[in-house]
Amino acid sequence: MNHPKELLSIAIGILRNTNNEVLLGKRIKGKSLKGYWEFPGGKIEKGENAQTCIIREVKEELGVLVQPTSFLKQIKHAYTHFSITMDAYHCDYLQGPPKTLGCDNWKWIAPQEISLLPFPKANHKLFDKIIIEESVC
Repeated sequence: MNHPKELLSIAIGILRNTNNEVLLGKRIKGKSLKGYWEFPGGKIEKGENAQTCIIREVKEELGVLVQPTSFLKQIKHAYTHFSITMDAYHCDYLQGPPKTLGCDNWKWIAPQEISLLPFPKANHKLFDKIIIEESVC
C-alpha cells in the first residue's frame, strides 16, 4: 500500500551583494541532502508566511538580516520520499556578516558559476531565472 508523500512548504531567499554575487549556504551534516549547496531558507512553520520564514531562516542559518522584496518563482518538486512547494523571493541584504550558524559553510558566488556546484534538484529550477537576471543587471 502506498502512503501519501509528505508535502513540505519551503521558502528561500535570493540575496545579492554589491558585486551581484548570490549568497549560498552548504547543508549541514546530519540533514538530508547534506553537503549540497542551497539558497538560504527552509520550512514554513505554522503561523508564518513565506516572507517571515525567509527572515527567520536566513537569520538562523547565516546570522544575516534580510528583507524579502519581490516574489521570483514557485517550484513544485517531488523527491523520493517527500514533495515540496518552494517559494523563492528576492531579498535585500540589510545587515550582518554571514556566519556558519545552521550550515556547514557559506559563500558568495557569481550567478553563472551556480551550475558548477552540487545543489538539490529543486534548486536547479531557479538557475535560469537567476542567470537571466544577472545578464540584465
